[in-house]
Amino acid sequence: MDKLRKTIIYRLHGINYIGSTIQKLKDRKWRHNTDLHNENSKCYNTKLYKHMRKNKLNVKLIIIKILFVGSYGRKRAEQDYINLYDSINNGYNTIRAYRTEREKKENDRLYRLNYKRNKIKIREYTRLYYKKNKEIIRQKEKKRINCSICNKNICAKHVKRHQRSDYCKSFQ
Repeated sequence: MDKLRKTIIYRLHGINYIGSTIQKLKDRKWRHNTDLHNENSKCYNTKLYKHMRKNKLNVKLIIIKILFVGSYGRKRAEQDYINLYDSINNGYNTIRAYRTEREKKENDRLYRLNYKRNKIKIREYTRLYYKKNKEIIRQKEKKRINCSICNKNICAKHVKRHQRSDYCKSFQ
C-alpha cells in the first residue's frame, strides 16, 4: 500500500497554475524560482515561466488544501483542482496530473490510430530523405575508427553497439 504523506495542493498567486508537493512549501517555492531564472533548467522555457518572466511576476504560493494521501491520491487531488480551475485550457498547466485507466486506454487507442495513419507518410519521408542524401549517408557508413576501449577498427556509426559487445567488454 502507498505510504500516506502530507501533501500540499497550491496555486501560484495571480496565475492560473495548480501544483502539488510533498516538500516543505519554501523548498517548492525555491525550486520554482530556480526553474524560473536558471536557463539550464529543463523547465526554463515552459509557458508558465515565460509568462512569469515577461510580466516580471514573483513566485508566491497560495495553499488550496493540505491532505494526507498516497502518491496516486495526491495526483488525483491535484487533477481535481486543475479541472476545477480549468488551468490546462485557461491557465498555465500544460499536462494532466492524473489520468484514469479509461483515459489511458483512449489515449493509447488514439496514438495507435495516429501511428497507422502516419506510417505511410513516415516511410515515404524516409525513402525521399535517403534518396536525397544517399552520398552523404554512404560516406558516413564508410568512415572507420579505432575503438577507444579495445582499439579494434570499426565502422563509426556502430561504436555504441560495438562497445556493448562481449568482445569489447572483455577489455574493460
